Amino acid sequence: MRMCDPRWFWMGLLLAAPAVFAAEESAMEVRTRLAAVFEQADINRDKKLSLGEFLVGRDDIAVAKRDFRLCDFNDDQRLSIDEFLTVPTIVEARHRAPLPDIITGLIDQICVALDAACDNWDKDPRRELNSRQFILALSSQFERLGNGLMRPDTREVDPDGSGTVTRAEARRFIEMQMGIRHSQGELLRFHTGQVINLALFQQGDPTYRQSKLALEEFAERMPAGVDAAAEFAKADLDRNKFVSLEEWFAMGGIAVIDPVEDFRRLDTNLDARVDPQELLSGTPAAQQSLAKSVFPGFDWNKDGVLSLTEYRTTMQANPILPWHIPLDDKNTDGDLSLAEFQFETRSVFPLLRMLYFQRLDANGNKILEPSEWSFHTKAANAFFLMNEDGTGWKELYSFKGHKTCRSPAVSPDGKTIAFDAWVMSNKISTIYVMPIEGGLPTQLETGSFPSWKPDSKHFVCCRSGFTPGLYIMESQKPAAFRHITQGWGGQWSPDGKQIAFTDRNIIKLYDVEKETVKTVFEEDASPYEQIFWNMAWSPDCRQLCFKGVTRAGSQDVTVFDLTAEKPVMKVHHTGKHAVNADFAWHPTQSRIVFAMHCAERKRMQLYESDPTNDDPPKLMDGQDATRNNTDACWTSDGKRLIIISGDF
Repeated sequence: MRMCDPRWFWMGLLLAAPAVFAAEESAMEVRTRLAAVFEQADINRDKKLSLGEFLVGRDDIAVAKRDFRLCDFNDDQRLSIDEFLTVPTIVEARHRAPLPDIITGLIDQICVALDAACDNWDKDPRRELNSRQFILALSSQFERLGNGLMRPDTREVDPDGSGTVTRAEARRFIEMQMGIRHSQGELLRFHTGQVINLALFQQGDPTYRQSKLALEEFAERMPAGVDAAAEFAKADLDRNKFVSLEEWFAMGGIAVIDPVEDFRRLDTNLDARVDPQELLSGTPAAQQSLAKSVFPGFDWNKDGVLSLTEYRTTMQANPILPWHIPLDDKNTDGDLSLAEFQFETRSVFPLLRMLYFQRLDANGNKILEPSEWSFHTKAANAFFLMNEDGTGWKELYSFKGHKTCRSPAVSPDGKTIAFDAWVMSNKISTIYVMPIEGGLPTQLETGSFPSWKPDSKHFVCCRSGFTPGLYIMESQKPAAFRHITQGWGGQWSPDGKQIAFTDRNIIKLYDVEKETVKTVFEEDASPYEQIFWNMAWSPDCRQLCFKGVTRAGSQDVTVFDLTAEKPVMKVHHTGKHAVNADFAWHPTQSRIVFAMHCAERKRMQLYESDPTNDDPPKLMDGQDATRNNTDACWTSDGKRLIIISGDF
């Protein structure tokens, strides 16, 4: 028998909810229970809830009206049972019925086209296609759509390595390209509206090398006041002292965002829509650039506001990539191309990036202008000069047409600067020399990282090609050169007797007179995953300063004592912020100059460290605080510092 007063069912729902949720109902049990609640509320038995039926017994009428409109996805002023099961105050997020999803709808359209292109695959869904032919067909389509930005990964197309592709695998692959799934196959976007915060997991690691978090890294991602150790212990399901990507997917909390609740928070006037001012006012400072780019592109029906369905397509509601990280106009043409619209080193979710690029491109000219998307136009590198006491900062030379210059080295006689540079259209580094007091650079040969021999007539450098490795090259044109050994980043000792170089994570020494190579320490004794180029010798040739990256991802500035019987390494700086792998050891003083990210100035700046003490590196006086100052070298008398400054 139906109750005459329908207010009972809301009270019953509110009273039953805590006990029911504590008992961990299954999704089916929740749906069954709430279906009974829906039936009791449906006074006229039309299998829909009118606004009046929905409001009966509700305390906060304004919020209830908003939630009614919020979940009335077809705008018929009534709630179906499926719409009712998405109301945030009725059902908890994990048990929501499926929400309408524009991105899933687009995947459906792509798969329809795929069926048609594959001889009506939907009519014979059990048929499998040869994976190689399938990849070739996809590649040609992606070349057309994405200008070569998308190249199918065989492991994603054919995960079981069977050599054939099922229709289900084909859809799974499209879901990976659209960001519904991770490249490993795990869901990132759920029908409940919730989304995995993959960008937070990959925080500070745009190469996507990171596959697990240690406690320290995990704690960096925790909100203030949270017991990070306790949360880490709960998340570390296999107890291996790391939180893997799979464990991140499973942990909930900060690993998952709920755009539905974010939308309700933004909707301050309770009209079930978010207007531009509400969006800007409610968006955190770090995501303001995203909020400013939402309109008009993500306002799909062009009514000047966002519905919940539209909001869920925005970047801030889909944090599977670090969308908020400023992008660079790499070719400095004043616009952003699709190729430059990339938020990671490895190309992931390319179809999603293409979709977002198209939504942001308001005028449809296939580029993003500053009014459509905020990006950074790079300043070309230029040479600057500064006295050893930090005075006299001034520009020395700007190499027109060569936006990228690095690795400056002043000849021992103090007359010539050697460096490497690129023309933007050329990916091959070329070595140049130029007079220190002015004059045009002279192009020598392809190569990088020049380091002078004491005679000021030769230098060691690196070259790639058929015989990659270290070469000794003449400083006059035509420049003769000869290969001496394999390796990278060779640095000639001040006494001319040795050349130090790296081999991934170890240091080796080349004896110039004997033409032999000695390994300083074995690979298993190295604490570093990689040791970088452009090391610096101490004036007495007893020590080397270099950048090393640990297996935990820390970037160290380390001084290594070559005279000790066993490797003795002293770390003068360690951290996760970027350190530039170019070091300049003063020829007569205990001063090592290098560049690293300055958190206060938000730029690469020059620091100096005294290798004889344990003091942290000190920000150098006198440098331009508005520029990215990267590579540096001392003149042979130590009175001046040559600096390369710019964004490349």
